[in-house]
Amino acid sequence: MKFFGSFLILVLALLLQIYFGDSAGLWISFALVALITATFFLDLLGVIVLTLFAVLVLNWQPAPSWELAAFSGVPLLIFTMKKLSPLQPWLNNLLMVFLGVILSYLLTDFRFVFRHFEIFAIDVAAALIFGLLIFPVERAFSPD
Repeated sequence: MKFFGSFLILVLALLLQIYFGDSAGLWISFALVALITATFFLDLLGVIVLTLFAVLVLNWQPAPSWELAAFSGVPLLIFTMKKLSPLQPWLNNLLMVFLGVILSYLLTDFRFVFRHFEIFAIDVAAALIFGLLIFPVERAFSPD
């Protein structure tokens, strides 16, 4: 049930990301946030499968790119780092979402942050809000 819930949230995040990107030209990191949040509830294999699915949906072209490698690596890195924080799980999720979005910008094009800070700030704020909203839903699909 955990994987199914995470998968549904990822599909919603991908639809939101594609919708906002195509309609408003604002590519918010919804899929990355869904993957980072999923790392708190899934095992490594589940995170890898969801990450590969997201990469396939976001870039269906056969050629890999550095950006996709960075996108794929961030959730895996967060998966290994999530236990290092002594914070409450929901707050730890927000911290990891914040770090993950910043890391993805630093790995792909760090100059974008300085050139278009307002877009970067909108992305970070929307990512934090989305992460705050989906964490309880993920938790509901993952009873312990």
